[in-house]
Amino acid sequence: MSKSTGNIITLSIKVLGELHEIRFAPTLESYNKYVNDISMTDKVVPSVKYLKRVVVDEDKAVLEPLLNLPSVAISLVGELNEEYTGDIEVEVKK
Repeated sequence: MSKSTGNIITLSIKVLGELHEIRFAPTLESYNKYVNDISMTDKVVPSVKYLKRVVVDEDKAVLEPLLNLPSVAISLVGELNEEYTGDIEVEVKK
């Protein structure tokens, strides 16, 4: 679940029965750097770096231990970027 307030996106994540709310402040520059950094063989490390770059300072202590759990970084990045980029539809006209 996510919610946006201004430039801040708050993600709720339930891990091992505990609910955490983590705030992120992505920018176009940080998003583009993330997209440029990922590759076919390297998705986790760029995802972790991106999350650490855009997390609100007060929530870093909450995020850090969660990033050591399987699939958390990829799940958070997916939700964060979906919220950040919004609803985009692209069509090819022939």
